[in-house]
Amino acid sequence: MQRAKESGACRVSKFESNVDLFRELNVPFESQDHANEALRGFLDDVRAAREKHKIANVCTIVQIDMKTESGIVPGFSSGFLGDLTMQLPIAARYYGQCQAEHRQIIDRALSQGLKIGREE
Repeated sequence: MQRAKESGACRVSKFESNVDLFRELNVPFESQDHANEALRGFLDDVRAAREKHKIANVCTIVQIDMKTESGIVPGFSSGFLGDLTMQLPIAARYYGQCQAEHRQIIDRALSQGLKIGREE
């Protein structure tokens, strides 16, 4: 099947914020080993969901906190499953979407007359 040049947005493309769930999940892992174990399990579930729902290309970006001898540190992991020629376009599209959403938040704050980093 030939790929069309235009792209469309799926109707189910947004995740909703859940502050209570975030607070529940935002607990650092006891160690890097525990964080890696959780990440492996998560990615195994992503692989299984990809196959179950027949999603060809999947990009993951994960940030998890873990306890170390120096304190709590963030850990990051990213990966891609599918057609590697689509890896950069998919990541770039998401980056652009994040920029647009960030700009909307700033514009909304400015239009409401909120002070952002300035003194009067």
